[in-house]
Amino acid sequence: MHKIYVFRFKEAQINYHWQNLKAIKVLMDQSTLPHIQVKQAVAAIDSLQKDMQLIMSIDSLPGTP
Repeated sequence: MHKIYVFRFKEAQINYHWQNLKAIKVLMDQSTLPHIQVKQAVAAIDSLQKDMQLIMSIDSLPGTP
């Protein structure tokens, strides 16, 4: 049986974290780490962002802007 986890973020929070993930990818690309390690880390972030985009839904709660 698969478990489903639901995380609720405000739009500003998810945008903040998304930008941080993008910044980490840039820093990794500019680092002196071996190329293969950078590729693995960037691929992991890309995978996370892809999954986030695929499963993300927008849910407005009553009384919220």
